[in-house]
Amino acid sequence: MLAGVMLGTGMTLEKSDFSQILTNEKQRKSIPIGVLCQFMLMPLSASIIGRALLLPYHDPSTMVHLGKHLFLGLVLVGCSPGGTASNLVSLIAGADVALSVLLTTCSTILASVVTPLLTKFIVGSAIPVSGKALMIATAKVVLLPVALGVFLNEYFPKLCQQVSRWTPFASVVLVFGLTERTARTISIETGMQNSALAVVLAKSIGADPLSYLPGALSATAHSCIGSGLAAFWRLIDSRKKTDDNIE
Repeated sequence: MLAGVMLGTGMTLEKSDFSQILTNEKQRKSIPIGVLCQFMLMPLSASIIGRALLLPYHDPSTMVHLGKHLFLGLVLVGCSPGGTASNLVSLIAGADVALSVLLTTCSTILASVVTPLLTKFIVGSAIPVSGKALMIATAKVVLLPVALGVFLNEYFPKLCQQVSRWTPFASVVLVFGLTERTARTISIETGMQNSALAVVLAKSIGADPLSYLPGALSATAHSCIGSGLAAFWRLIDSRKKTDDNIE
């Protein structure tokens, strides 16, 4: 299912979408900031919280070390790219939806290499994890479907145009500078991870089923917290508009 979502993402992308990131000065400024936040703040937070709260945990009755499995799951969530739900939350929040789409796309493509390397680096000393297995699993569910989607869009554009009408990625346009909308977008994109990918990766490398739990729980948490924050920002914007009209 996740590979199908990634395929749909790729089918909405063209080569020009990537060239715009490299040629537009404002995009070059905002995209690296967002990607760095994605792959620095979240993995670091997952590592600190996991080592402090999860890794030391043992089952009180059997003394089995359960914490290491929860730690792996949390790190996989922290090292995953931005989730597609962030695009919808950005729309609700009045943030820059186009920038959200671009950040999701960039972090998703980079995830095929960055996610396995970061996960191996963080948990390698505590839990035996195969970096090669992680990289293969990530490539299967992320890189290959996206690449296939781009290929289909190149040679079957009419088909892909019909598909793209039903995805949030059809709204790719030029982004603007690091305004308040951009800051909101990067905040949402950084905080809302692709939790489904974390669960898929945990299953793909044969991890203990307990490691699926952080990904499953975080999917709900991200959606609830992100939607609440989006509604709050939307309320602030409406009040500002009301005040401006009164003045």
